[in-house]
Amino acid sequence: MHRKLRICDYRPLMDQLKGASPPGPPVLFPSQGDANYLTLSLLGCIKSIESLCSRFLWNGNITSKAAEKVSWNVVCLPRSEGGLGLRNLSIWNKTLSLKLVWLLHTRSPQAEQLHIILCSVQPPSLSSVRDCYNWYVDDLYLDSFNTARTWESVRDRSSTVDWESVVWFGGHVPRHAFHMWVTHLDSLPTISRIAAWDHNVENSCLLCNAPDENRDHLFLRCRFSERLWKMIIRRLGYQPFLFHTWTSLIEWLRMKDYTCPQTLHKLAAHAVIYHLWLERNNHLHNAVFSSTDRIFKNIDRHIRNTILARRGRKKFHSLMCTGLRFS
Repeated sequence: MHRKLRICDYRPLMDQLKGASPPGPPVLFPSQGDANYLTLSLLGCIKSIESLCSRFLWNGNITSKAAEKVSWNVVCLPRSEGGLGLRNLSIWNKTLSLKLVWLLHTRSPQAEQLHIILCSVQPPSLSSVRDCYNWYVDDLYLDSFNTARTWESVRDRSSTVDWESVVWFGGHVPRHAFHMWVTHLDSLPTISRIAAWDHNVENSCLLCNAPDENRDHLFLRCRFSERLWKMIIRRLGYQPFLFHTWTSLIEWLRMKDYTCPQTLHKLAAHAVIYHLWLERNNHLHNAVFSSTDRIFKNIDRHIRNTILARRGRKKFHSLMCTGLRFS
């Protein structure tokens, strides 16, 4: 192309993407083919597409402005490094552009001859020996371009996290795991975080009216949350106990014992965190209040349904029997 792309050049693509956005819950993990389709050489177009992806991720639609809780750079990290594993299109574009550089040197003799004729310039040659090319990445010389290795070399990185298996365990409920991920990163708009931006907001817990509604208080130390946790812990076959810090909850979810399977621990904890946040938002936005008994029944029914839906998986074979043993 003899000039840079303008907005009017890629507007049809943006209109097609907006029109192709399906209704319903957002698809969090596009395929590699989708990423290839979205890869363009224009930074502005890529940023526009990433903006649509961000809106779809956080809002479930692409019309309203994204209420981002976690930065896009973190979202695009692998799960093992604390992200969701989405592709950063800017870096993916760079990776595929490097592939074009490789293809320039590994084209067929016919294509090379055509290029020579079109350019009318004889390529320089210091030797009669045919040139050979290797792709050098991560201290390795490869005979051909390797997209996966190149992507791993140029992408953003972060330190490996030790809580990946707590959030993204096999058989997790997607909406619960996603909410657990945001909660673990302490990115939920709790009253304490909102009060840090707006000092006119009264910083008190919406479930128990105690001061300072932060993550640890809302989900672990609130009187309402404590009553619900005691019911859940007893339902799992333990003597009631409480968690006083988020770290202690994560450590408990990583522990193995003979009383209750680890998968059931995580299913229950995810469900508790998710339903507590729902209850908190119902207090705030709808002035609707539910008892801990009602929430417990909803969680218990949801866990049973989850186990039944996954009963064909090896980890879930005995979970229903374990759950019924302490009912």
